[in-house]
Amino acid sequence: MLSFLYPAFLLGVLAAAVPVVLHLRRRQVAPPVRFPAVRFLMRAPVEATRPKRLRELLLLALRVGALILLAAVFARPYVLDRLAASGGVTVVAVDVSFSLSSPGRFDRARALASDAIDAVPDGDQVAVVAFADEAAVVAEPATARGVARAAVDALEPGSGATRYQVALDRAEALIGARRGRIVLVTDLQRTGWRAEAEGAVRETTELVVRDVGGLPSNLAVVDLVRDGDRAVAIVANGGAGARQGRARLFVEGDEASVRDFDIGPGARADVTFDAVLPPAGAARVVVDDPTGFAADNERYLVLDPPAPPAVLVVTGRGEPADEAFYVERALGAGGGDARFRVTATTAAALTDAAGRVALDGFDAVLLLATRGLDRRAGPALAAFAERGGGVLVAAGGEVEPAVAATLFGDAAPLEIEARHPAEALSLAPVDARHPVFRPLGSLAGTIGGARFARVAAIGEDGWQVVARFSDGGAALAERRVGAGRIAVFASDLAHEWNDLPIHPAFAPFLHELAGHLAGRRRAPSGYLVADRPPGAAAGPGIATLGDPPRRVAINVDPRESDPAHATPEEFDAAVRRLNRSAARRADETARETEGGQAYWRYGLMLMLAALVTEGLLGRRD
Repeated sequence: MLSFLYPAFLLGVLAAAVPVVLHLRRRQVAPPVRFPAVRFLMRAPVEATRPKRLRELLLLALRVGALILLAAVFARPYVLDRLAASGGVTVVAVDVSFSLSSPGRFDRARALASDAIDAVPDGDQVAVVAFADEAAVVAEPATARGVARAAVDALEPGSGATRYQVALDRAEALIGARRGRIVLVTDLQRTGWRAEAEGAVRETTELVVRDVGGLPSNLAVVDLVRDGDRAVAIVANGGAGARQGRARLFVEGDEASVRDFDIGPGARADVTFDAVLPPAGAARVVVDDPTGFAADNERYLVLDPPAPPAVLVVTGRGEPADEAFYVERALGAGGGDARFRVTATTAAALTDAAGRVALDGFDAVLLLATRGLDRRAGPALAAFAERGGGVLVAAGGEVEPAVAATLFGDAAPLEIEARHPAEALSLAPVDARHPVFRPLGSLAGTIGGARFARVAAIGEDGWQVVARFSDGGAALAERRVGAGRIAVFASDLAHEWNDLPIHPAFAPFLHELAGHLAGRRRAPSGYLVADRPPGAAAGPGIATLGDPPRRVAINVDPRESDPAHATPEEFDAAVRRLNRSAARRADETARETEGGQAYWRYGLMLMLAALVTEGLLGRRD
C-alpha cells in the first residue's frame, strides 16, 4: 500500500494545470488574411499538422509528468507492508516473571494463552511473546496454530521482573502496519509499570488483558547485607496476615546459622545471624515459603573484599623511574595487601603504533609528564573521565603548559603557568570535609608542614579549588567530566619542587586522592537479574567474571516480590497514558520505512529524464 511521509506536498500536483492551460491557449487559430497575389509569396514547405500535434501532446505530457513527479518527490512516498491489508495479527504476550511461579498460577496462564490462540479468527496470523524484564518472540506470526500452542506449552516462569512496556513494544513491532490485536496474559502486578516507561499501543490496535488472578501472600528476602562480621537479611511479608518463618544462612555452601522470625502484615524484619562471617567467600540466605514466589526465597552476597583500584602512572622520560618513584612506593605500600594496583608507563608509550591509547582496565590515571605524549592521548583521557575514570595532572616541570592547555579540549580547559614564589609556601585544605581530606583526620592539618619552593599557577575558571597555598593560589583543583572527574595538583610529586613526597602525610594524602578519583570506576559486587553483566548466567546466583576474576552476586528484583495487584481500570489508565506517544511512534516507523526504501530518488531521476526529453523535443520546434 502506497503512502507518503509528507502528504501535504501532494498539493503541488495542482501546478500541473499550468502547462495544460498554456497548451490550450496556444491552440487558438489565427484569423484569415486576404492577400492579392499569392504568386509573390515565398515557397516554403508546409509541415504536416498531425505529427506536430502529437509532438505537442508529448511535450505537454512530459511537462505535466515532471511537475507531478516533483510533488511526489517532496511528499516522500513509501510502500507499507504488503501484508497490511491481507489479514490481521494476534500477538499473545505471556508474563513469565517470577511472580507467576507460585503453585498452579502458571498453569492458569498457559490455559488463558491457549484459549486466546484458539479464539484467533481464521485467516489471521498468531504470534507468541514471552516477557519479563525483556520480551522474546517464541513463535513468529503464522496462520498455523500448532506452533503457537507448542510455544506456550514450553514456557516456564523465570527469575525476571514484570515490565509491561517491553511486551507491548515487542507486540507492536510484530504487528507493524497490519491490523493488530494484543492479548496480554499476566497477573496485573502493579509494579509492572515503571515510571520511566516509554512506549505505546496504537489506537488501531485492540488490547485485551487476560488476568491470571490476584497474587498470593508472599514472604521474600529482599536484601542481604554485611554488618561488621555478621550477616543481616531483610525479610518482607507481602500478605495481609502475620507470618512466622525460618531463615537459614549458608556460607560457601555450608549451613552456618538458622534464625526464626515473626513479621507483621505488610511489614519488613531484619534477621541478624549469629555466625561470624569470614573475610572472603559467598553467602546465601534462604527462607521457607511454599505458597509464595519461589525465586525470591533466597538471596546472595559476595563477601570478598573489593579488588584494589588499578592506577596508571604516566611519566615522560625513557624509563618510568624518577618521576614515579615516590608515587609508586606510596600507592604500593602494603605489598600483597596494597590498596592499589599500580602500573607505570611513559607518555610516549601510552599510545601504541596503531594509535590506540591503552586505558582499559584502569580506574585512575596520574599524569606526571606530557613530554612525548601523542596528541591523541588527550581526547582519550577526556573520554576515559567521561566514562567514570579519574585523571590527575601533577603540574611539575615535566608538564608543558602548551600541551596542558589543549589536553582535554573543551571538556576541561586547563591553564598552567610555572611561578617562583618569593618564599616557600605551605598547603592547606579549603574544606577539611572534602573526600580527599576528611579521612586524613589530624593528618589533614600536618600536611601543612610540607614546603613548596616552586609551584604552578592554575586557572580556576570552571574548577573547584580543594586546597590552596599559603599565598592564596590554587594548590589542588578538580572538576566533574561526565561520570568521572579530572584534578590538577599545582606542583610535582617527585621531590623536585617540594618536599611533600618525604613528608609523613604524603602516602595517606595520595591514597585518598587516588581513591577519590578511582571511586566512580569501582565495579559493583552485586547485580539484579535484568542488569547482569555479560558472561553472567540468566538466573540468580554467584558468578565469576573478568580478568582478574572476581565474584559477583546476581539477585532477583525485590520490586517483583510486592504482591500488590492492579485493577483493570488502573491498567487501562496506564495504557492510555502511553497512547499519547502513539503518533510519535507511528511517525518514527514511517520515517524508518521511507528511509529504507528511498523511492524519492527514483522519482527524482524520472523527473530529470522527463525534463531532458522535453528540452530535446522542444528544440526541434
